[in-house]
Amino acid sequence: MLAEDLRIAVVVGHSEGSRSEAHAVDGIGEWEFQSKVADDAVRYLKARRAQVQLWSRKKGQSLQKVIREVNKFKAHFAVELHFNSITPPAAGTEGLFWPTSAAGAALAWQLAQDVNRVVAVQGARLPRAVGQVRSWNAEKGTPPIFDARGIQQPNGPWLEFLRDTTMPAVLLETHFGNHRLQHALAMLRRDDGTLGRAVALSLLAYGQKL
Repeated sequence: MLAEDLRIAVVVGHSEGSRSEAHAVDGIGEWEFQSKVADDAVRYLKARRAQVQLWSRKKGQSLQKVIREVNKFKAHFAVELHFNSITPPAAGTEGLFWPTSAAGAALAWQLAQDVNRVVAVQGARLPRAVGQVRSWNAEKGTPPIFDARGIQQPNGPWLEFLRDTTMPAVLLETHFGNHRLQHALAMLRRDDGTLGRAVALSLLAYGQKL
């Protein structure tokens, strides 16, 4: 599908001042970090003439309201941007999708591998106990490290975006905020626009296959 024919929904994970968001080693939260990534991605997509809409929740705004608006927009696919944090620290990029959605799995695979190319950390490992259904290079810990996995807990409240959207959707964890080296790299790639561009290019690459 041509870029100008694509309808893409981009959602910033969590909301401004959210108590549930993860925080990186430098104190930045997911919403603040991903707001710039989303802005850059949307700007690039619009430059390619894609029909794209951005949702970023202010404090107290409901995710369900955003989901209803995303569904009304009738996007071909949607992505919600996050970063992960886990103890002990791991590094990598993860794409989470609804387990019965083959299209969601394909989108997760596309995003996870493309975004990881700009935030990969040499010799890093993904966490083993995450119930992944597909992973690459996690055993040897050699880059690129990325993961696309179906959600194993479909009733989790933070999975509303994957459960209730009516199009293929991915919850993208761009990196691990509590891995000092990977977060430092991700901050550089965020600030110079590389990370947002990588997200946009990946979405366009997926859309070209439709």
